[in-house]
Amino acid sequence: MLFQNQRLMDELRACQSYNRNLHAQLQNSEAQTEWLIKENEAIRSQNAYIFVTIDGNGLLFRDEWIKKGAEGGRMAAKVLQGAIIAQCGEHSDVEVIAKVVTNIDGLAKTLGRDVSHLRDFALGFTQGGSSFDFVDVDYREGCLSSQITGTWHFRSSGQRNNLHILMGISHDPSYATFLNEVSQDEFCRSRMTMVEGTSTVPELIATNIPSLDLGKQLFCGDTYLSEKNPYDSRRRSWATGLQPAIPETSIAPVNKPSCSSSYADAAKSGSPPREISFLATPKPIASRVSKRHNLDSPSEQVEWNPGPRELDAPIQARVLAMDSRKDPKKLCNVHFLRGPCTKGNRCPFVHDYSPSSEEINAIALLARQWLCKDGQDCKFDECIYGHHCPSIRDNMCMYPYCKFPAESHPPGTKV
Repeated sequence: MLFQNQRLMDELRACQSYNRNLHAQLQNSEAQTEWLIKENEAIRSQNAYIFVTIDGNGLLFRDEWIKKGAEGGRMAAKVLQGAIIAQCGEHSDVEVIAKVVTNIDGLAKTLGRDVSHLRDFALGFTQGGSSFDFVDVDYREGCLSSQITGTWHFRSSGQRNNLHILMGISHDPSYATFLNEVSQDEFCRSRMTMVEGTSTVPELIATNIPSLDLGKQLFCGDTYLSEKNPYDSRRRSWATGLQPAIPETSIAPVNKPSCSSSYADAAKSGSPPREISFLATPKPIASRVSKRHNLDSPSEQVEWNPGPRELDAPIQARVLAMDSRKDPKKLCNVHFLRGPCTKGNRCPFVHDYSPSSEEINAIALLARQWLCKDGQDCKFDECIYGHHCPSIRDNMCMYPYCKFPAESHPPGTKV
C-alpha cells in the first residue's frame, strides 16, 4: 500500500509539473499573440488611406467649381478630402486617394459647357492633392464602368493599408450586378460605401451596400439633373420616396435647390461632423412592400408594434409557388411588384413572363425578406421590401440568413 501511495504521489507531482509547464507556454503564446496583433495594427495604420473612385458621368461636381476652371478643381479636391476626413473620427490623419473617371467630351455636351472648362477643372482637381486623379476615358459603352470596377478589385485585394473604399456610383443601376457580387463577401461589403450625389437608385439600394452623402455643396443633386435631363428626372422620380434622411456632415447642406453657391459659404456654414467609423462593419441598408396586399401571412402574426409604420400587411404564398421562384428563372422584383424597371435590356432578371397570382405573392414574400433601409420611418406606400422581420414562428426567427436587426423582431424573439 505504501509503495502504491508513493507511486501515486510521484505521478501527481509529475502532472503538476507538466501543468505548470503548459501554463507557462500558454502565457508565452498569449503574450506573443498580443504582440503580433499590436504589431499588425501598427503596420496597418502606417500609410493608411481611404480610396474614393467616382463615376464622373453621373456624380457631377457642382457648377460653381467647374466655372472656376483649374481653381475650382483644386477647391473641389480640397472639399472632397475634407468631407471624407470629417467622417473618419480617430483616423483623421488618414490619406485620401481619389480617382474621378469620366468622358470629358461627352460630359461637356451633357452639361452644355465648353469642353475647355471641364479640362481646366480636371487639371485643377489633379493638382488639389498628390493622390488625386481625373481620368478621361473613351466614350464607348463599358469603358468607364470597367475602370471603376477594375479599380475596386485592385484596391480591395492585398491592400492591407486600405481602410475603406468609397464609390460614387449611386446614380447608375447598371452597377447592381457588381455590387451584388461584392455583397456576397462580408469583409468586402464592410469596406465599401457608396457616395451619393443624386438619390441612390432602387436597384443599388437592394444590394445592401451602405451609402453616404458628403454634402450637397460638393455634388449636384436631383434638382439640377432634372433641369439638365428631364428623362433622367422621370427615371428617378418614382425612386425618391426610397431615400433615407441624410444626417448632416461637415459640409453644410444647401439652402437652395440650385446648383450654385459660393465656396466661402461652403467653408463657413459647416455643421459639426457626424463621425462614421470606416473600420466598423456598416449597417446593411436596402429599400421599401406595399400595404395593398391584404392577404394572410404564412408567418405568425405577433401582436406587437414595431414602430410608426406598424406591421406590414401580411402576404400569403403557397410552398410550391415559393419553391418555383427559387429556380434559375429569376423574375425581376421591381418589374412585377412595382414597375417600371429602369435597367431595360441590362436587367439580368426575367421580364417577359406571365406569373400567376400565387407566383406574384411568392415574389412579394421573397422581397419582404430584404430589409428596407428606412425601416419604420419609411413613407413610401408602394415599398416592396420589409420593415420588420416577416419570418417569425413560435417566438423564433425562421429565416437562416435574416437581414433584420434584433429590434425588427418582436421582443424576446430568438434570432
